Amino acid sequence: MKRQDIITNSIGIFVSLIGVIVGSFFGEKSTIGILILIGIFLLVIIFFLISWRVDVSSQRDKKVIENSRDIKMLQKDLNSFKDTINIIRDISDLKSRMSNLEKMKLNKKGIIDPRIVVIVLIIILIYLFLREQGVI
Repeated sequence: MKRQDIITNSIGIFVSLIGVIVGSFFGEKSTIGILILIGIFLLVIIFFLISWRVDVSSQRDKKVIENSRDIKMLQKDLNSFKDTINIIRDISDLKSRMSNLEKMKLNKKGIIDPRIVVIVLIIILIYLFLREQGVI
């Protein structure tokens, strides 16, 4: 895991625990408060599911990058054999695949991490929960 992922996950856990602990010990018990608390738990679960999916996709992207490097090395080696072996078609397929991968890599600029959005939603629900409980 990257350091940024560890920090993001830690912030999500910390924010959730603070809100639940403060709300549980210092607040009043009401139906709306319990529903908001259930919403917080569900968003925490969604946060970690999204976090897991982001980690899986980043690992897959790393594998794709490594494979593209290997393909480039193989492509260099195969260039010496392309007169004797009929692989011109395969090389053009690899080039189109690599160009598609490069386009996909360039299109990732400016994408908001969904974990940040879920953390903001958790903070809002914790605020509503604490306000409902009379702590704030």
